[in-house]
Amino acid sequence: MPLGNGAAEIHYTLANAPDGATTSLRVATSANGYPVGYWSGDNNASAWIGPNSGPSLDGPSGTYDYQTTFDLSGLNAQRASISGLWSADNTGVDILLNGVSTGNKADGFGSFYNLAINSGFVDGVNTLDFIVDNAGGMDSPTGLRTELVGRADVPEPATMALLRARPEINALIRSKISELYQGVKVIEFDHLSPDDP
Repeated sequence: MPLGNGAAEIHYTLANAPDGATTSLRVATSANGYPVGYWSGDNNASAWIGPNSGPSLDGPSGTYDYQTTFDLSGLNAQRASISGLWSADNTGVDILLNGVSTGNKADGFGSFYNLAINSGFVDGVNTLDFIVDNAGGMDSPTGLRTELVGRADVPEPATMALLRARPEINALIRSKISELYQGVKVIEFDHLSPDDP
C-alpha cells in the first residue's frame, strides 16, 4: 500500500540530483492531479515519488539517483532476485545493484517497463539505485514509480543440501522408506523446506 498524496517518502532517498534540486522526496497519487494523469496512474500497490518542490514535483534537468537499501543477512544472497515494474520521468537510464549496472531501462512515464535482477546481490546490506534523467533544459516534473518483488532463500541445513547434491542418496532413502511403508506416499526431499518436519 503506497503512502498518501503529499506524504514524505520513507523508502527511497535522493542520493544525487542536479544543482538546485531539492533532495527531499514526496509521494504523488492521482489525488495530486498534474503530473499524475500524464504519468501512468497510481494504484493500491504503488504511487509516484519525486522532488518535494511542490505539487508538480519539478526539478532541474539532469540526472537523479533514487536510492533504497535492503538487508539479506541470514539469507542466500547468491539465489536472490528482484523482479517488477518501473516508470520514470523523463526516462529511466539504468538500475544499479551495489553500484553495478543491471541494464534495466524505462523509456518514459506513460506506462510501466519490466525489470529483472538475478545476480550481483551480497550478504548483508544491498543498495539499489534507480537512475532517472529529467530532460528539457528547464525545471519540469520528474519522478519514479516502482512495483518490486524480492526473493531470497533461507539457507538450508547441510543435510538437505547433501540430499540435493547427491541424487543417488535421495533415491536410496526413498527406496528404503517405500519398503518400510508400503502404500504411503513418499515425500520428495527436493521440495522440502528447512522448516518442514
